[in-house]
Amino acid sequence: MIDISFAGGTVAVKMANGETATISEFSADENPVTVERITVANGEATLNGQAVFWRAPNLFTISIAVIPQSRADTQLGSLLHNAHIQPGNIAPIRDLTVDSITISAPLINASGSQQSSAKNVWTFTNGRITEGDPAITSAPDGKMQAKTYTFMMEKMSSPGKNTGLEAASVQQ
Repeated sequence: MIDISFAGGTVAVKMANGETATISEFSADENPVTVERITVANGEATLNGQAVFWRAPNLFTISIAVIPQSRADTQLGSLLHNAHIQPGNIAPIRDLTVDSITISAPLINASGSQQSSAKNVWTFTNGRITEGDPAITSAPDGKMQAKTYTFMMEKMSSPGKNTGLEAASVQQ
């Protein structure tokens, strides 16, 4: 059976103020990291039935669920609070508050097990926090729920780049 767990995965959110929130512990009640699928092209048919396609611009939407009251929650909650428009806190719309989000996931080898030090790395750049949980909420069982923060990023600069592997150790 192939091990597809995110155990050993990390997420680093580098903010425009130079601070970095590194998350390596995730709550069990939410997906730790979600990168929404994107549409790269749209299409329609002409009156003659010929297909016409065009590229579709879009942003990368990334949601990160953190453990309530953790250091990452404090950092991302502060970012959310500072980005929220309220009396006395007006931010320009083009204000980029996040320099990059880097997701590192364990690399799965051909036998289906995780490589010990190798990671797949995705880096998203130039973005902003767009939504999040401003306060702690509870689940019906009385536990605190994970707090989810959502970001929109302009670019993906290194899609699934393998790191920590020597060329000879890659198994086909």
